[in-house]
Amino acid sequence: AKEFGVSAKEFGVSAKEFGASAKEFGVSAKKFGVPAKEFRGSIPKSV
Repeated sequence: AKEFGVSAKEFGVSAKEFGASAKEFGVSAKKFGVPAKEFRGSIPKSV
């Protein structure tokens, strides 16, 4: 996480620009809520 610190700051502006888009995808995220949980359980903990 520390290694990506600089990159995170560089993407700070972009993150704000995508803020509106993130909200638009908020509803879709909720619709896929159950599948997301099911998929999350299939992810190896080693990742």
